[in-house]
Amino acid sequence: MQIMDNQGCFGTVTRALHWSMAVLIGWQFVGMISKVAVGREHPVSQFLGGYHLNIGTVLFVLIVLRLAWAFINRRNRPSHGAGLLAKAAVAGHTAIYTLMLLVPLMALIRAWGRERGFSPFGFELFAPARPIPW
Repeated sequence: MQIMDNQGCFGTVTRALHWSMAVLIGWQFVGMISKVAVGREHPVSQFLGGYHLNIGTVLFVLIVLRLAWAFINRRNRPSHGAGLLAKAAVAGHTAIYTLMLLVPLMALIRAWGRERGFSPFGFELFAPARPIPW
């Protein structure tokens, strides 16, 4: 079991971050899809969607950790190869990482401009404010 990435494969930390994020992103999608499919008041939707804020906060922290870990391992990561397919893989990864950062940042900005504030796990990070007219 190797902790760090190398030219041949990704390390344990990279894999753990990848799969924990995949499971949590899947949870978020299923929760929001259930709200549309069976309604907000359905017990399944309330269970899956009720943790959206907390799971999103954990995801944001994991995303930042994953980006930092990727930066630390930038010279040791397996190569995408050469050619057009490799460039497409790099572009796809860049787009995914960008979205993984932008979506929670936009949610934070939206929460800041609403009357609810932001209190993940019951810890108030910023108080409710007067709503900003959009």
